[in-house]
Amino acid sequence: IDYSALGLESSSFLAERWAREKGLATIPLEPFYASPPDDQHLLRLCFAKTQTTLQQAVDILCAI
Repeated sequence: IDYSALGLESSSFLAERWAREKGLATIPLEPFYASPPDDQHLLRLCFAKTQTTLQQAVDILCAI
């Protein structure tokens, strides 16, 4: 997901913050790069979850 409209913090920081504050697990992209692009503001999501878990995640994301 592209979170650039929400601010310019790193994906690692945002992933930690959302996990702690919202109970939403996301995957930051910075660890996959030797030098992450400065203009990249993306988080990965895992869809191998139950329908209930996915709906909860959608509800959380829509409330942000």
